[in-house]
Amino acid sequence: MEVLRRPAWPAPVAEPRVPSWPVRLERLRVARLSLDGVLPGVPGLAVEGSAALEDSGALKAQLRAGVPDCPDQYRLALAGDATAQRFDLEVREPLDGAVAALAAHLGWRLPPIPGRDLRLAAVARRVGEVWDVESGRMDVASGTVRAQGRLAPDALSLDWTLDLPDVGAVLPGGSGPVQVVGEVAGSPSRSRRRRGSPASPWVR
Repeated sequence: MEVLRRPAWPAPVAEPRVPSWPVRLERLRVARLSLDGVLPGVPGLAVEGSAALEDSGALKAQLRAGVPDCPDQYRLALAGDATAQRFDLEVREPLDGAVAALAAHLGWRLPPIPGRDLRLAAVARRVGEVWDVESGRMDVASGTVRAQGRLAPDALSLDWTLDLPDVGAVLPGGSGPVQVVGEVAGSPSRSRRRRGSPASPWVR
């Protein structure tokens, strides 16, 4: 299976169109899913999943994907209905994997990160265009970033914590553990750092 372009989503409708009968997908299996047409550089993925749609409109789905020698690189659990959804995401991949390809596609410039592997975990709830991030975590060889807060089209409020077991991994000449906490708030187009301070200032 090959994705050649991103789908053109229809305009939102006033009332969600939900089948009047329960639908259950016991198992979805794609031997190889190619995303190179929309995310160049991403390897072909094996995909498995299941889903259940109740007659009330409630949806539960699970999806996992990965390369043949690592089938659990990506895990996604989804629960909700047409108005609100809860997402549970876990990613374990090389630093030059799908996350880097997506960032490049969106024009984001990621800072250089020591190490070879990346782990992401997030739990979020979406209501309309508002995302409540209950927990978010990124682990790399040099440290950990944690975040939680709210993202909306007109407002952003995100608390974050950066833990570095050894600051020398990112700052040549430095040594010792460092923790930095902060908050980003404002409009997405003009967000500002409201607070940022080292909680472990012993760096030499």
